[in-house]
Amino acid sequence: MTLSLIKKKKKNGDTILVPSLLSDIFEPNRFLGGELPMFDIARRIPPVNIKETSKELHVAFAVPGMKKSDFKVQVENKTLTVSAERAEEKEEQDEQYTKKEYNYHSFSRSFMLPEYAKTADIQAHYADGVLKLVIPKKESTSNTSKKEIKIS
Repeated sequence: MTLSLIKKKKKNGDTILVPSLLSDIFEPNRFLGGELPMFDIARRIPPVNIKETSKELHVAFAVPGMKKSDFKVQVENKTLTVSAERAEEKEEQDEQYTKKEYNYHSFSRSFMLPEYAKTADIQAHYADGVLKLVIPKKESTSNTSKKEIKIS
């Protein structure tokens, strides 16, 4: 699902970004007054921030409530795949009843890495609900120095 943002001017002249009217139609809490299963999937996929510097790529997943052991990070044929699974089971017993609750959560996100990514040196760190990946870049092999060629 894509969210469009529209610039809107306030009475005092300031500009703010607001969601488009069409995105309101697809907002699950506004459509028929409740949650729909088809929108629940999009809510479970964690948001990702990607930042590129001159030496590396930084990828950060917002995944609060998970443990480091829940994640699996793989690279195959320049495709980075980050996935996680978490299963919880709670059981309450009383003389009159037994109550069991199951909670299962999983996601998988894949990204095509650029040719200059050093896949062998990727580092991952999980802390405070954020999974951070650092992907170093290969040294530039092209010669960018300027050279004048004489015409004979």
